[in-house]
Amino acid sequence: MLKHASIVKKFAGVVAAMSAVAIVIAICGWWGLTQLKRSMLDIEQTGQVTQEAMDLRIDIIALSRMTYQLALQPEKHAEFAAETEKRVKEMLARLPVLEAGADEEEKRLLGEVSVRLESYFGQIRSMVSTARTANGNRVAIELALAMCLEGQRTVTDAVKAYTTASGKAIAETRADAFAAVDRYQFLQLAVAAIGIVGGLLLGFVIAREGVLRPLQRLNAAMRGIAEGDLDSEIGGADRRDEIGQMAGSLQTLRESLLRARELEASERSAAAARLERARSMEAVVTDVGEVVSAAAAGDFSARLRIDTSDEQMQKLVAGINE
Repeated sequence: MLKHASIVKKFAGVVAAMSAVAIVIAICGWWGLTQLKRSMLDIEQTGQVTQEAMDLRIDIIALSRMTYQLALQPEKHAEFAAETEKRVKEMLARLPVLEAGADEEEKRLLGEVSVRLESYFGQIRSMVSTARTANGNRVAIELALAMCLEGQRTVTDAVKAYTTASGKAIAETRADAFAAVDRYQFLQLAVAAIGIVGGLLLGFVIAREGVLRPLQRLNAAMRGIAEGDLDSEIGGADRRDEIGQMAGSLQTLRESLLRARELEASERSAAAARLERARSMEAVVTDVGEVVSAAAAGDFSARLRIDTSDEQMQKLVAGINE
């Protein structure tokens, strides 16, 4: 196939192959960046979940601190009630955010957190009501505080169980993201290395087998013709590329030189024949003179002799002898 494609097409094929490799590398790079972006978004989401879980625990601690303050200053129950409802609203708003990226186990744990939060909020509201109606009854206030603290512990345990599970999931997500980045980097480097090496090998093979070696063989044939070797065939004349055209021209030159050699040999043979005939004629003339001289002297026994294969000369000699 290589020998029938022009040199321009050969190198155009190499350029096309390298261009295809560049396109594949670009596609792999784009795909890798897309996956990297997705991994970064997953990490960002896990970071947001971590932040929301941390804020939820901070809110629980803040509510616990406020229950202690309410126990010390029950007369401020109205301010505490308003602040409590504000905190409750913020804490409940965090749960949907946490559920958005949660798996089944995390959703189950969040459901338990939600149930315990509602119970905890009920205990806090009950303490606020006790502070409003206890009229300084420390025993009732301390009992309500103890119930709130117990609720705070159960909520904290539930949140801790959720954060432990989500922490493992977050660690796995980050590990998967970094592993994916490593895979994409390796894939891109592998594709680039294979493509570049393959393109170089393709270019080397095309240049060596499609151009260099045929030119070397053609050069050897030209050198042989220059040294007089017209018997060796010219290889590559059946090619349809520029080298085939050169080989065809060289083959035509070889055939012309062969014909010239044959004509030269034929001319040498003809010249040798003419020279031999001239020598034979000279010998005949000499012999004729001798025969005529002998005949003039009365000796008619003398005969002409000629050592030649020329038929006309043989007839001439035979006529004279008669």
